[in-house]
Amino acid sequence: MNSVTFSVEEENVISIYHGRTRELTIVSLIRVLEHVKDEKMRKVIISCIEKLADISDQDFDSHNFTMTK
Repeated sequence: MNSVTFSVEEENVISIYHGRTRELTIVSLIRVLEHVKDEKMRKVIISCIEKLADISDQDFDSHNFTMTK
């Protein structure tokens, strides 16, 4: 397993835009980023994209991204 860890905020964002694959999830996040104006939220999304790019498809598939309150 890769040593990349996701914050609660990142987990929540990924769970919302989760695609069938890591690649599709990254594409979804890039698309939504165009519409996000809030700078804090943009930073979270960019961090998600960067971290997802750093992990393998196997790590992505084995991770359980869930929404947390």
